[in-house]
Amino acid sequence: MGDEGWLTPRERDEGYGDKGHGYSGANGVDWVGIMGVETIDYGTIHLWPDHWSYPYEWGIQWIQDHDKLAEQFDKPIILEEYGAGKRDGHIEPLLPWQDALIHSGFAGDQVWQFEPDGTNFTNFPDPQFAIHYGSEEWGF
Repeated sequence: MGDEGWLTPRERDEGYGDKGHGYSGANGVDWVGIMGVETIDYGTIHLWPDHWSYPYEWGIQWIQDHDKLAEQFDKPIILEEYGAGKRDGHIEPLLPWQDALIHSGFAGDQVWQFEPDGTNFTNFPDPQFAIHYGSEEWGF
C-alpha cells in the first residue's frame, strides 16, 4: 500500500505505542486493517519521527510494534521509507533502527533516498535525506 503504518486506539489498548498521534487513528489509516485484506501480499511502514513530532529513539518502538503486529498475518513487511535529516546527524539516528530491523522479522528496508554521486536535487526529492553513492555515508 505504501502507507505510513498508522495504528489505532485498538492497538494502543492492546499495549502498543503511546498516546501520540501515531496510535490515535486520527490520520485516517488503519494499518492492521489493511494488513488483514486478503489480496494485500505484504505490508509497508514509513518512519519519519522528525516530521511526526517524535524523538528519533521512538523509531525503535515503531519498528518493534509493527513487527509484533505483523506476526498475525503471516505476511512480510518492509520499512520502505525512512530517514533522518542532515541537520540531525543524518546517519547516526538510523543505526539503532537498523539494529532493531536486523533483530526483527522485517523482510527488508529501503532508506529514503539514494542519489548518484555528484547529484544534488534542490527541491524534490528532499535533499536533506539524500545519501550519495560513493560517499562516506553510503557504507553505513
